[in-house]
Amino acid sequence: MIAQRTDKYGARTLAQSTRAGLTPSCYVPDKARRRLREPLYHRQGLLDIRTKLKNRIHVTLAKYSFCAPYRYIFGAHGFRWIESCEVPGLIKDRVEKHPYYKLLTTMHGIGVVHLATIIARVADINHFPTLERFIRYAGLAATPLYLPTR
Repeated sequence: MIAQRTDKYGARTLAQSTRAGLTPSCYVPDKARRRLREPLYHRQGLLDIRTKLKNRIHVTLAKYSFCAPYRYIFGAHGFRWIESCEVPGLIKDRVEKHPYYKLLTTMHGIGVVHLATIIARVADINHFPTLERFIRYAGLAATPLYLPTR
């Protein structure tokens, strides 16, 4: 067994074991094999992301009691069905009683989902000392505001 210590004694033991040929060597593939592995690992990473997203969609649909009429919801019919789910309607029901709802709906380009995101993140507009800071925080500026911070 190789010493598990990370101090100078562990380093000395490891160096002596290496010189004596007692340290197992690791396999380092040649360049051609590494070049082959790279796209395969990248592909596997993308497949993992796809699986996580599909699982998240299933969980979200179940959480809001959407019962899919199809066994496989990621085909053409399933995608149309997912798009017909009224998730923005659920969000609107939860946010329309908020005191800032009517004010924010008067702003051009603010839809229900963006509006709900602002309300959920901001909580109380009085936490911001200036309007500019609120605009920056909420992401309401079309271009970055280059104003001095106070």
